[in-house]
Amino acid sequence: MNPIVGKIFISYLLFPIIAFLMGFVVVLVAKKNKLLQDKKAIFYLLLSGIVISASGLLGSLEVGFMPYGYLACQVLYLVLGFVNLRLLFHFVSGLNKKRFGFTCLLLLVQITIGWALFSVWFNLTNDFQYGIWAGSCVLSMFILPLFEETFNTYLKIPVEIYKMRMYSAKNIESAPAPIDTEEFLVYEIEIYKTPYDRKPIRLKAKSTMEMVFGDWFELIISDYNQKKFTNPIEYYNSESPYGWIFYIKPSFFRPRKYIDPDVSFLENKLPEKHLIVSKRVKQNVQPIKAIDYEQ
Repeated sequence: MNPIVGKIFISYLLFPIIAFLMGFVVVLVAKKNKLLQDKKAIFYLLLSGIVISASGLLGSLEVGFMPYGYLACQVLYLVLGFVNLRLLFHFVSGLNKKRFGFTCLLLLVQITIGWALFSVWFNLTNDFQYGIWAGSCVLSMFILPLFEETFNTYLKIPVEIYKMRMYSAKNIESAPAPIDTEEFLVYEIEIYKTPYDRKPIRLKAKSTMEMVFGDWFELIISDYNQKKFTNPIEYYNSESPYGWIFYIKPSFFRPRKYIDPDVSFLENKLPEKHLIVSKRVKQNVQPIKAIDYEQ
């Protein structure tokens, strides 16, 4: 092979060919799993790969690309990683319901195409011809999606649940009346209307510090289901019984704190500013000290 042709092939064609072959295989796998049935999803996947590669034109900085241009690209791709993940969930229907591995496959397609084209633009504008290595800055797009998945997985790690409360139709029908006082505090709670909902609703309700938390939750369900009787909150299942647990929504600096539904807000030390999360829990999932209030 002519040395000039060989150099052109290695510098400008080899990596893009490998990238598009890999992308083609991954797209076939994604289509087989019904992730890319919409043409918009395929179009976004290809277009995003081209957009990602645009920073390769910074090769025109010549020696100035290292390290400043490279570091700037890493910061840019770090931000793009977060934005791109949201756009993937928007354009690729059902992706958020699949395992994270499928998201990684699509990210791999975008990054590989972007990296390949980045190296082409870089080598065209830079005399040092190290586009493949300069394009490694694109890998920063993986960082935030991986961090988000890792953090969400960490939050899902089961811990010992000390108490669960069970509800029935009889409970809600005889829900306690609210206390007539001016010393109300407003709390916000997150509830999934059914066990199969993907997104929760958030409700705000008043309470006093002396009110029992479990009774307050009954009032919320009773009031909501009376107003939204066509689309109520499912709070019990006679065929497959489950109970409810409650905790303060954790953050990066604040661990999850479980709430005892049988004592008051004061005894639970619940501040207004923290979001309360409610979860359905099967009786046989955890060694729970369950209390049945149906009797």
